[in-house]
Amino acid sequence: MTIRRAAIAALAGFLLALAAGVRLPAQALARRAATIQALRIYPNFYNGQPVVVRAALERGDARVTLVDGDDRLPAFAKQGVGASGVQEIRGEVWDIGRMAQDDSRFLGYDMRAVLGSDLSASWPKPGQVIALNVTSVAEAETLAAPSVRNLALAPSRYVDQRVTVKGQFRGRNLFGDQPQAPPGADGRREFVIRAADASVWVRVTRSRLARGEKPPAIATALSTDMLGT
Repeated sequence: MTIRRAAIAALAGFLLALAAGVRLPAQALARRAATIQALRIYPNFYNGQPVVVRAALERGDARVTLVDGDDRLPAFAKQGVGASGVQEIRGEVWDIGRMAQDDSRFLGYDMRAVLGSDLSASWPKPGQVIALNVTSVAEAETLAAPSVRNLALAPSRYVDQRVTVKGQFRGRNLFGDQPQAPPGADGRREFVIRAADASVWVRVTRSRLARGEKPPAIATALSTDMLGT
């Protein structure tokens, strides 16, 4: 069977499955490395997404909070999940205002810890209350050397530093790895690189452009200013 015939046969099988009402397996969402600040700023982008953040998990008065410096984010976590100090925390982002009050995912959690004691008050609007449903916690790796993943998880650690990182060239966010372009982007000097579950924006300096260097050629080993996520 030629390649063309094989492709036609595969397409025909796919269409027959749809016509017969066969439910095809859904593609799992890829986990994204992020910061809790990014989860709050871009709730539309991260809502329902599996993410990993670098933060401390604090408990008190039935309330669970993720803390990264001055940034704080409410969280849902079962008893026994978490440890002291900075951790790599995995979970699913919930924009509470986009979920129904009787959503089954809330079962077993005390919503008063996130929404306040008066649950009869109006339900929050989309974007007002962002929380992370914690699924697992692991010991955070050291930030000894810069990498795409470390930049995505702890951008403040590398601000105003020149770093060299390696990642896959992803164009000007062609694959939707980032919620939006960085401030001041002109659409000609910025592109995204990705490694494993992390991605960052890169801005090519004007001096590099003047030397005729093209983004795909320098994307795998680039010294650049840290832009954050």
